[in-house]
Amino acid sequence: MSFATRSILIPAAVLSFALPLPAQQTPAPGSTDTGGGTVTGHIFCADTNAPAHFAKVMLKPVASSSTAAPSSTAVGGSQPSQNDTPSAAKPAQQTSAQVQKLRSDLKQLQANYAKSSQQITDLRSAINSDLDGSFTIAGVKPGTYYVHAVYSGYLDPVTQLSDEDFASTDPAMRSRIAKIPTVTINGNDSARADLRLERGASISGRLLYDDGSPATGWTVSVAPPSSPVQSALLVDMTSKLAVRSGSVSIIKTDDLGYYRIPALLAGEYVVRAIFVPSSDTSPRDFSDRDANFDVYSGSTFTLADAKKIKLSEGEGVTGFDITIPASHLHSISGHVVAQSDLHPLNSAYVLLTPKNTPLRGRSTQIHDDGSFCFKYLPNGVVYTLRVIAAADTKPAPASATTNSSTSKVRTAPKPEIVQSYGAASVTVDLENGDINNVSLAVPAVDNKPSAK
Repeated sequence: MSFATRSILIPAAVLSFALPLPAQQTPAPGSTDTGGGTVTGHIFCADTNAPAHFAKVMLKPVASSSTAAPSSTAVGGSQPSQNDTPSAAKPAQQTSAQVQKLRSDLKQLQANYAKSSQQITDLRSAINSDLDGSFTIAGVKPGTYYVHAVYSGYLDPVTQLSDEDFASTDPAMRSRIAKIPTVTINGNDSARADLRLERGASISGRLLYDDGSPATGWTVSVAPPSSPVQSALLVDMTSKLAVRSGSVSIIKTDDLGYYRIPALLAGEYVVRAIFVPSSDTSPRDFSDRDANFDVYSGSTFTLADAKKIKLSEGEGVTGFDITIPASHLHSISGHVVAQSDLHPLNSAYVLLTPKNTPLRGRSTQIHDDGSFCFKYLPNGVVYTLRVIAAADTKPAPASATTNSSTSKVRTAPKPEIVQSYGAASVTVDLENGDINNVSLAVPAVDNKPSAK
C-alpha cells in the first residue's frame, strides 16, 4: 500500500468538462516553406540602450486579434499535447454551494490554461535574436502582424494582454495596443521593425523563519490582493504550463533566503511564498509528502491579511522581507476505527479542509494501523476531517499477480475488501498546539451486491 498526502484542488469531473484542449490554431504566420516575406529588425533595452541578446521574437496576426484563441508565433509552431492538460488531485465531494462558487473561477482557469497553452506554442516557434540584438524571420505569409519579444526582466506588451483586451473598444486600451510595433507583408517583400523593451518593476527581499534562519528553496510569486483564495489554486494549476512555455520563470529563494521577482507591471500586489517538501521522502513517512503550505507578505498564512505593495512603472522595491511564523504551525493526527468495536482500519482516505477556505484542503491515505497525520497547519483555524473509501482489506492472493504478454509490465494485485465502511467527519479547532488523538469512527455497510 502506498501512502501519499495530496492537495485537494477542484473536482476532477468538473475539470474534465471545463478544460477541453485548445482548439487547433490557424496556420502560423511564418512557415518552413520557401515562399513568403521577411521581417527583420533589432531589439534594444530602453533603460541601457544595449541590445537584447538572444531575446525570443514573435509575430502576432493583427487580423485575428479579435477572434478566439489567436496565434502569436513566428515560424510554424506545434500544438500543445494532451500531456499539457493540468491535473487535479482526487478531492472530497463538494457541496452544491461550493460547486456554484467554483464556476466563475473555472472560467478563469480555462482562460488561463488556454493562454498558457498558446504561450507554449508561441515560445516553441519563436526566433532568437542574435548577440547584437538583430533578428530575421523568413517565410512570413501575407498579412499585418504585431512584432514583440520576450526577454528576461523586460515587459512584453502582447503576452500581457488577453484576447478580450485586443478586442476592446476602450480608448485607453486601444492607445496601449497602438504602441505595439506592426509590420505588413504583401507577398515576398520585406518589412522592418525595431523594438525597445521597457524594464518591468521588481520586488526583492528575504524570506526568513521566525528563529532568524533563512528560508531556502521556497517558490516566490506575486498575486493581485483582490483575488480570491481560489485564485492561488488557479495559479498553481496553470503555472507548470507557463513555466514550460518559457514565458515565466520559477523564482526560488537562495541559500540566504533572498528572492527577486522581476518584469512586473505597475499595480498593487501581495507576495506569496510556498514550500513543497521533497517528494523523495520515505514512502511510509506519508505525513510529510506534499504537505505544502504558503505564507504571504505581512508574515501571515492568509491572503486576506497579507500586506500589499504598490509599484509604479519600472520601480524596483528592495527589502520587502517576509518572516514565516513557523512556531504557529501545528499538526493534527489520529486514527480511523470501526464504529462497532473500535478496531483500526487499514484502508481509507482522510480529507482535511479549512472551514473558511474549503478548497485549500489536503488528503492522505491512512497507515496499516489506521493512523494518519497532517503537518504544517496554521493555528487559529477550524478544520473539518472526513473519512472516505474506508475498508478492512487483506492482500490479494499471490496468484492474482499478472504478467501482460504485450507490455511485459507486472500489475500489482489489488487488496481484497473484507468489509466496507461508510463516511464519518469531525470538526477540529486548532488553537495553540498539536492535536494527536482524533478518532474517526465509521459505520459498517453491506458489502453484498444488490439483487437483480
